[in-house]
Amino acid sequence: MINRKEVIHVYAVLRYDKYLPGSDIPQRITVKEIHPTLEIAQAEVDRLNQLTKSKGGESIYWWCTTRWRSGPLPGMVAQEGENWS
Repeated sequence: MINRKEVIHVYAVLRYDKYLPGSDIPQRITVKEIHPTLEIAQAEVDRLNQLTKSKGGESIYWWCTTRWRSGPLPGMVAQEGENWS
């Protein structure tokens, strides 16, 4: 079981691509980056949406709260040389 007290809330910036030329996939959602604060994520989403709009792109950006775990998932064992902290 995941200990909820050991997670940190972070903010993912996501991108929705309506159509990618040359791709068999008509739509795609991508996690572009993760930010430590909501303010940074919101500012980045605003910047990316403005940039996309100015270039005539069809991508849409938004943010979503998610969790960051600093340790291994239950049942996982760190390999030699890995640092989970």
